[in-house]
Amino acid sequence: MQHVQVRGQEAADRKSVFYVTTPIYYVNSLPHIGHAYTTIAADVVARWQRLRGGEVVFATGTDEHGAKNAQVAEERGISPQEHVDAVAAAYQAEWEALGISYDCFIRTTDPQHMRTVQHVFRTLQEGGLIYRAPYEGWYCVADETFVAESDMVDGKCPNPECGRPLVRVSEESHFFRASAFAERLEALIGQGEDFIGPRARRNEVLGLLRGGLRDTCVSRATVPWGVPVPGEEGPTIYVWFDALVNYLTVAGYPDDVERFAAVWPPDLQLMGKEILPRFHGTVWPAMLMGLGLALPKCLYAHGWWTVEGQKMSKRLGNVVDPVVLAQSLAAKTGAEVGVAADAVRYFVMREIPFGADGDFSVQHLLGRFNADLANDLGNLLNRVLPQVVARFEGKVPEGVVEEAVGASRLRALGEMEGRLEALDFSGALSALWEHVRGLNKYLDTAAPWSRTAEHERRAVGAVFYNVLEELRAVATAVEPFMPTVASRLRESAGAPAESEGWEAAKALNRLASGRAVRKGAPLFPRVDLGKTMLSISKEESPVSGSATISMAQFQQMDLRVAEVVEAERVAGTDRLLRLVVSLGSEGRTVVAGIGDRYQPEALVGRQLVLLANLEPVTIRGIRSEGMILAVGEKAVEGLLTTDGQVTVGGKVR
Repeated sequence: MQHVQVRGQEAADRKSVFYVTTPIYYVNSLPHIGHAYTTIAADVVARWQRLRGGEVVFATGTDEHGAKNAQVAEERGISPQEHVDAVAAAYQAEWEALGISYDCFIRTTDPQHMRTVQHVFRTLQEGGLIYRAPYEGWYCVADETFVAESDMVDGKCPNPECGRPLVRVSEESHFFRASAFAERLEALIGQGEDFIGPRARRNEVLGLLRGGLRDTCVSRATVPWGVPVPGEEGPTIYVWFDALVNYLTVAGYPDDVERFAAVWPPDLQLMGKEILPRFHGTVWPAMLMGLGLALPKCLYAHGWWTVEGQKMSKRLGNVVDPVVLAQSLAAKTGAEVGVAADAVRYFVMREIPFGADGDFSVQHLLGRFNADLANDLGNLLNRVLPQVVARFEGKVPEGVVEEAVGASRLRALGEMEGRLEALDFSGALSALWEHVRGLNKYLDTAAPWSRTAEHERRAVGAVFYNVLEELRAVATAVEPFMPTVASRLRESAGAPAESEGWEAAKALNRLASGRAVRKGAPLFPRVDLGKTMLSISKEESPVSGSATISMAQFQQMDLRVAEVVEAERVAGTDRLLRLVVSLGSEGRTVVAGIGDRYQPEALVGRQLVLLANLEPVTIRGIRSEGMILAVGEKAVEGLLTTDGQVTVGGKVR
């Protein structure tokens, strides 16, 4: 395999393998929260299945052919392969940063996948299910979608996430006889309650089928960047046909018979609701019927995210990159980056029921961070560890789980099981958090910190044992959602470092007394909801690296007129100056790398521009509270200053 990357999971040898997929993401843009939402959900399912002891194949990847990618590459002056290589790498880096535990990352430019696509095309063609006919109609280049005239909306793409103008296409094509399977599909979906979810999406697909399933164009005569139609020169296979076959390629079809028997069919295929009706819900099962292969057990489509009540768009500058968001959250709070990434994972899984539409809000994220993570889970840890360190030499005291505490845990884990089976991620977390809050109340009632008499030591130790043992179980329960946090909880509570299985989470009194706990910095440092601003996006080309910021991001920058009061060189350096500046109502100390261009005494009394809300850093032992703005890339050419004397501390706009 050239591009398909299989990690950890060898070819499965029995059908107990749980096969879960995301769609493969089209590489005309960088990953954002919509892509991450699907992938995090699939990761939660995969991790949950592994915790239960099952073998898992979790597949994701990138969709790399089609006219749009060729067009973008041409605009950038590079080859299509260079373009897709760069964006595929960006997706892999994003998933790594978010802790996505995929087993297989497939790319449609992989030669093995291209052979599988041609095999599927040829098999359907030989069965009389692909035929040649002229196509004349409308095409959306952005969505790589053929659009019937009756489906157009004011002459534009009917996909509300697109809405772009269509182009008129007239060419000799190949068609897949999807209409031959319309009645079977309608009967299957109508009777199979679990085949398509949630119910609203199922009804949408049924409505489409009852309106008449049309044969689907499956080749392009004028798009060279694609899989060649077998046996012909010139035409390529339509990108959506190509993309859907990826699920078969991952499973080893058609060559690896042993792997295919072990993995196929998919147990769960997750996707955004926009790609369910016309592709995954109709064409995909029709293709499998034509091949004589088993259908997926469940196709599940989730809703869309808006941002602060608005549709995500590059024009508005509100496209949320979850990794940028996590990095910003870590920088603002002091939390570990992996913990901040887990906080983002927690938020998107907890905030809305899976399947519904939702609205992303920085304030809502910070609210969840403070309330659920810092106040509930983090506070539980922080209330116990210092006491155990101070009163029990930092070791797990002796004790047994009290009946009420154990019953609460088993009730929470039992409810989580049912919720996770139903893909109710929010409900599963809510059930676990009810137990976490109950543990805080248990501590409030027991009040072990107020019981200092020596004869109460054993009873106090038992209280702490109960909480530490529950934190061990909570670590396992929360692991599918927050893998880094789970690891930190185990370390802190004195539990074994390796991940435990689900049954171990249910078992009581597994935490061994005498094991060392680990007291470190707070796992979830609280944030100031009124003052904390987070970066949400990084709009940049994966090839050129040029970047833009939105107007909203610019308005977050606090640029002020600062007057230099004192200036001196930082000892042992030629370039660094220590400046004391006035902002009118306050003074700041700033370390500026402008000493190779300016003498310190020449700066005293000058008015300069200061980025005043930059996070403070320590440079050469000096706390620097802002940044003086200067011109020049490799060397300072000049400083940004004012046109005459203006109000010191005045805002630059």
